[in-house]
Amino acid sequence: MIKTLNLIANTMICFGGLFFYVMLFTSVGDGVKQIERFGKVSYHTIRTGLAFIVAGALLNVLLMTAPPISEVLMNMGFGLVLSWAAIWHGYKFGVFGK
Repeated sequence: MIKTLNLIANTMICFGGLFFYVMLFTSVGDGVKQIERFGKVSYHTIRTGLAFIVAGALLNVLLMTAPPISEVLMNMGFGLVLSWAAIWHGYKFGVFGK
């Protein structure tokens, strides 16, 4: 049960983070215009941070890890928040239409 919950949570984290990465650093929507206004340090910080989040979540999915329940709960929270934020920003950046 713990492995399944962690798998679902990390899948949500992976897809939410990947969706953010695509919105911010490709020509999908107007995220590129938004992120470039923050300067080089912020640009590279968010790009590297999102890459680490997606890579870590993907590794957790592939390895089917079973961490302590406190980490599973935290992953579930991150997954829900990141997924919601990706959808909300998808509307904001015009990816899903107006």
